[in-house]
Amino acid sequence: MKQFKHSAVAVLVSAALTASPLAAIATDLNTAQLNQGKHLSAVQQTPTVSGMNNQVDPVSGRNSFTWAPIGLVAPNLSAVAEEYQLEVAAAHYLNSLTGAVDKGGLVGLKPIMASSHQSDDGVKIAKFRQEYHNVEIFNKEYNVLMDAEFNLVAGSGALTPASEAPSIAALARFGKADTAVRKAFSAAGGDEQQLELTNLESAGKYDVFSATAQQGKLKMLGEPRAKQVFFEKKNKLVPAHYVEIEVSTEDSVDSDYYSYVIASETGEVLFKNNLKAHAADFEYRIYADKDGRPWDGPHGNVIPATSADQVDATAYLDAPLVKLLHGPISTKDAWMKEGATTTVGNNVTAYADVVAPDGLTDGDYHAETTAPGVFDYKYRTSEAETSVHNRKAAIVNLFYMNNYLHDKFYDYGFDEKSGNAQTLNYGRGGVEGDPIKAEVQDNSGFNNANMRTPADGGSPRMQMYLWDSKDAIFGKDYGITASAGGEAISITTLQRSSFGAGQFKLSGMMAVMDDGIAPGRDGCTAAANGASLAGKIVVIDRGTCAFTIKVKEAQKAGAIGVVIVNNAASGLPGMGGSDPTVKIPNIGISLADGNKLYAAFADGKEVSLDMFNNKPFKDSSWDNAIVSHEWGHYISNRLVGNANGLYNNQGRSMGEGWGDFHALMMISEAKDLELPGNDKLQRPYAAISYVDSFYYGIRSVPYTPNMDINFKTFQNIEAGKGVVIDNTNPNQPRVSVHSAGEVWATSLWDGFVNLVNDDRHSFDEAKHRMLGYLVNGYKMTPVGP
Repeated sequence: MKQFKHSAVAVLVSAALTASPLAAIATDLNTAQLNQGKHLSAVQQTPTVSGMNNQVDPVSGRNSFTWAPIGLVAPNLSAVAEEYQLEVAAAHYLNSLTGAVDKGGLVGLKPIMASSHQSDDGVKIAKFRQEYHNVEIFNKEYNVLMDAEFNLVAGSGALTPASEAPSIAALARFGKADTAVRKAFSAAGGDEQQLELTNLESAGKYDVFSATAQQGKLKMLGEPRAKQVFFEKKNKLVPAHYVEIEVSTEDSVDSDYYSYVIASETGEVLFKNNLKAHAADFEYRIYADKDGRPWDGPHGNVIPATSADQVDATAYLDAPLVKLLHGPISTKDAWMKEGATTTVGNNVTAYADVVAPDGLTDGDYHAETTAPGVFDYKYRTSEAETSVHNRKAAIVNLFYMNNYLHDKFYDYGFDEKSGNAQTLNYGRGGVEGDPIKAEVQDNSGFNNANMRTPADGGSPRMQMYLWDSKDAIFGKDYGITASAGGEAISITTLQRSSFGAGQFKLSGMMAVMDDGIAPGRDGCTAAANGASLAGKIVVIDRGTCAFTIKVKEAQKAGAIGVVIVNNAASGLPGMGGSDPTVKIPNIGISLADGNKLYAAFADGKEVSLDMFNNKPFKDSSWDNAIVSHEWGHYISNRLVGNANGLYNNQGRSMGEGWGDFHALMMISEAKDLELPGNDKLQRPYAAISYVDSFYYGIRSVPYTPNMDINFKTFQNIEAGKGVVIDNTNPNQPRVSVHSAGEVWATSLWDGFVNLVNDDRHSFDEAKHRMLGYLVNGYKMTPVGP
């Protein structure tokens, strides 16, 4: 939709706004309240059509999610041209719920319709972002959801009230964009005095730079960019710059990607967000039906599993040669240009990133055509995952999957205007020039995967890693043995981490971490018994902080290795994370095995440990559930706050749950209902299909409505009664985003299962509805949920 540029539309919007029954409610509020942004307090007290309670932000006191109030009628659209009806109706409801449209324009503070979408069932959604004299107000957006008859369903988000608008003079106080980039680099730990920036050609509202001739431990990578924004601070808008930078330490093969908001006048960091989402334990090529629908992975459609103790499939099936121009997309946009010879298309560029630094550099490569218009790389079981041929086969799979997901979700509303990633946007809105960078067998880690998602216009990056093969044999390819006083202790579990030493063979005496803070064994702070840990293999409890922190603290005390004991009765610690400064071998074991070690140590016995890892690898680029999970990070991050909405702990937890649900949507199909004991989708589903258990995946429980198997409810999100969560302190207790994410994914899966079991529609119709709900749900999620 146009941004209120046509005078006729403006007149119709103005006329429609006067019809709001909430105007009567608003007149009962005094002018001072309205000027302080209290308009929504009237809406809070109004009974809702749905009967649901409105959600109130505890800090601002304003509604963050508002259900349609009883008595609110749809605007009169009889005189409005059809192509403008959605815009006019959305503006009408926006004003009814926030008072933003008719008052904001008087001070240059106005909402701009950023995107809109109408589903094939008529459901409509519009997203507004706020500007002050054409400068974006950071993270201020409002979403309006309507049914097919233009009746309001709900509104969500927050806008800045007119009382907080600065004077026009503020527009002259932005300063230079390169100064903001330097301040952001300094905030990331770099030396801004050593940073040389060259201004490149601007891209839209962004100033883009190249960084050269850097000195110091922290390096700036890529092309940092910055744009002017206003930021709401203590009920006032202050001039600032939104900045995106990628940084890496000189001894690291990995990098971090951050966004900052830097105050123009003080250089203060007003906002920081890590744009790279980790999936904690994964990696993916495409096997598909002849119509192009991907299988779960190289072993075919293997989810759901039959039981927790089944032997997972290991045979590699023959993949058909699928011929197509595009995936399931109404625009029929081609993935590649005619005559293309490598895996570089409009939506995705896929390559093997096997050599540092990050990105396509010397030693890295795309997959090339094997014949004109053909990418024919069959997986070779006679070769390792790391062979050039099998890497190129995986590149083709990752290229295919990212394109397929792009097309699958386009017509549900993840289009150019909504911020999807494309080299060319075909004049349909949004910021172009940002195709996904899909990296096979990334050199920076193991047993993991991640998705970096900058704001629209910056290329997202999917990093897929090698995983230790789940088909490896304990005691042959990897293992741990223990003895106390000459007597063997039976240890039957081992999980290698995604950081530290890769392959190893290590022997040593056991020591137990004591960090001096009850319960003492979690190793989240410096060891109080550091002298007794030097030269030992240190055993540490899982929980409270990141695995990398625990191992780093032991390493600083002189430990030669670390064993982390799980804190749940079943399963193993995920052992995910990234820290290039951690060098020592580290593994995870089960709670039962850990208790055996602790018991022997408590008896005063000297416990010796031997641990080794020489597992063959599996490439997560073949695991289409993991690819879908990572792609789920990208769509949810782009649709909530344009990459910066899920910055809080619960927001990241939702992101992890949504990622798992994307995986479940990819691997579930109508034929599943024909499986024994699954006529109502009651069998357990894993959000993984190649690199780990087909029953559990990498989660503590599989996804199923059977609460005897998946017991998780919303009470499992809590960090603990009375615990104050400080998201800025990595050593403070907090909800694990993956653990809490299991709850969000469970709730969505239960909803989908209920739709499937509703006799009013088929499985495919239920999935079609659910995908629509999912995308609209992202669009309706307020910033910092």
